[in-house]
Amino acid sequence: MLERIEKLKKIMQKNHLDAVFVNSYENRRYLSGFTGSNGYVFITSNDHSLITDQRYAVQANEQTEGLRSIFMELIHMK
Repeated sequence: MLERIEKLKKIMQKNHLDAVFVNSYENRRYLSGFTGSNGYVFITSNDHSLITDQRYAVQANEQTEGLRSIFMELIHMK
């Protein structure tokens, strides 16, 4: 997966993009390998992270080698 991210970073540099935020399932899976139903991939020239909630902590750590995982806290609104 890291080759795909590095390829995207080259495209970002060529097009003067500071960051890419990926929220579609297909593109998230393509770039990170993460198959969970909830999550985002955030890529900058210096970092690449998977953002999801703590329900997917084990799955994210197993499926996303080379990406930093950030886990959001679930908040239930009444």
